[in-house]
Amino acid sequence: MAKDNNLYDLDGVAYSDREFKARKEYELEFHEKESLKELKKCIDNRKYKTARQISEHLEYLEDLMEKLKRIISLEERGGLVNLSLKREYGQIRELYNKLSLLYNKF
Repeated sequence: MAKDNNLYDLDGVAYSDREFKARKEYELEFHEKESLKELKKCIDNRKYKTARQISEHLEYLEDLMEKLKRIISLEERGGLVNLSLKREYGQIRELYNKLSLLYNKF
């Protein structure tokens, strides 16, 4: 079987190296940015009342971090270095760590 040298986006669409390099760097979607702002407010203002609420938000952050890791990997394979996305990933990881600490206190 021949090796598949194509790069694939998150929807499974194949791109040649040239097509992938021509794509714009990924940015967080508006609703993702807004969700992260709300999560930060909840953490900063200690609005969490139940472990379940924290658990649901941890799951959201885990899913988002996994998505971003795949995108960063795809972009790097395509020759793109998206420093702003890497920085945002680090900030999301910090939120995750803070929320994990709160969860452990419940």
